[in-house]
Amino acid sequence: MIGADEGSGKISVNLILVHAQDHLMNAMLCRELVEALIQLHREISTLKQHVNLN
Repeated sequence: MIGADEGSGKISVNLILVHAQDHLMNAMLCRELVEALIQLHREISTLKQHVNLN
């Protein structure tokens, strides 16, 4: 639908705003997941160090 508009303004801006919001929400979710993965990696690394010390 966005490609069909080709800047002619026939499709309401609301569609573009919804599409942009979708991209923003996906980016925010990805960032949140990556932060969680980084934290898990740090915890695993710390646990491995403790195991190797014993």
